Amino acid sequence: MPGNHKAHGLDLLAQRWGIGHHQVLAFGDGGNDLEMLKQSGFSFAMGNAPERVKQAARYQAPTNNQQGVLQVIEQMLAGEGPFAAPAD
Repeated sequence: MPGNHKAHGLDLLAQRWGIGHHQVLAFGDGGNDLEMLKQSGFSFAMGNAPERVKQAARYQAPTNNQQGVLQVIEQMLAGEGPFAAPAD
């Protein structure tokens, strides 16, 4: 169905929680993730994703077998990587 994709669902949640797309963290590894990755400010393609998915994302996570999602969430919680506050 046109317009019925993961990005739309995240848009509804962002509106509900009062946050902007630039604050959303998303992970993807397939063609059904493209819209969501393009929309989210912290979009990560999994290391095992096809090239077109990697191009849609802003960042790359390690592969699924390397617990890539967990590694990125740990970075986020520690304020490291792309989640680090800008230096003054």
